Amino acid sequence: MAFLGSPAPFFFSSFTVAILASKAVHLIAHFSTVPFSAFIIYLPTFLIYDLLAVFVLRLLLQNSRGGFWLIPVSIGSLISFIAVGGAASQLGFFAQTSGELQWRDAQAYANKEGLEVLLSGSAALLAFTGAIYAVGFVLRNILHNAVGNVLQAFGEDVLSALRWLSKFRSAQLRRSHAEKRDAHPLNKDRDEEGAASAEML
Repeated sequence: MAFLGSPAPFFFSSFTVAILASKAVHLIAHFSTVPFSAFIIYLPTFLIYDLLAVFVLRLLLQNSRGGFWLIPVSIGSLISFIAVGGAASQLGFFAQTSGELQWRDAQAYANKEGLEVLLSGSAALLAFTGAIYAVGFVLRNILHNAVGNVLQAFGEDVLSALRWLSKFRSAQLRRSHAEKRDAHPLNKDRDEEGAASAEML
């Protein structure tokens, strides 16, 4: 299995595919009830938290090996596993009922009939889990590198802005110190004495 490389890209791409699949189910389930104009306007705000989650997980799932990086990679892998399970459950429920799985209503299935409904979709759950992991495996390097490049470019822009602010602040401080030095009475007297000496010469 050494030829597969680090598992971090696979876990990251699986998480990303799971998030996108889950959002697709939500959008499809509510598409007919939301005006198209509102759909377009609110779509960016609807996806912003998922994009942030993708970026955070990408930072956790670096390709670095050993030492400190084992902790964030382990956390990121666990988050990916949970996200895939949740997305597969939503997809399976949608395939069986054409409705959206509401996690806040989970207690409604805490009985024999409810469990039978959930277990009836176990085949779909396994199928969608396999599908998410399959797509994640195929896209593992593409998604991992693409999001990594976006974060790297953003980080470089932030560092460039911070360097510019640091230089600007330093220039302001130097200018302020120079103005205070020139305004000091002793410095004025010295300047006047120097000017007088120059005239005498």
